[in-house]
Amino acid sequence: MKKLNKTIKKIGLCSLFLLITMSMSFPANATPFAGGDGTAGNPYQISTIEQLQNLSSDLAANYKLINDIDASGTINWNSGAGFEPIGNALNKFAGTFNGQGYEIKGLYINRPIEDFVGLFGFTLSSSKINNVGLVDVNMTGVYKVGGLVGYSSGTITQSYSTGNVNGEGFTGGLVGYSSGKIN
Repeated sequence: MKKLNKTIKKIGLCSLFLLITMSMSFPANATPFAGGDGTAGNPYQISTIEQLQNLSSDLAANYKLINDIDASGTINWNSGAGFEPIGNALNKFAGTFNGQGYEIKGLYINRPIEDFVGLFGFTLSSSKINNVGLVDVNMTGVYKVGGLVGYSSGTITQSYSTGNVNGEGFTGGLVGYSSGKIN
């Protein structure tokens, strides 16, 4: 009987350990955004630079900033390459992004051998970016480099960018190259 009790205790302890270990594997809040569901009526809410980087997880969704964002820490991201542009030549941003008048400050991107560099690297004609300011950006790329968008096929409205943007061709403070609309 004592042997059976010891075995049951061991199984119980092992089960408890396994349960605790498994629960630690899943974060309590697994959502990568501050709120919303990505629809036009309830866009994903962005409140941190990490959440802003998560836009790459759904390039066709709807997003909005809910506060200013300090992006100065991106200088230390990705072994010095900084923030990874949202969208590229293979996976383009096709959603909407409403900055609601907020600013993103100190965004750093250093990709001297890459094209399509900006907060948004490449956007489709269906994309809409509006009401956002980028302040004190520091960006380097090759071709199609812009503070807000590297290559824009979509619509950009009431947005601005200040800082340093460097590239070899099709480089601009707001947009590197645009076949879309800028208002």
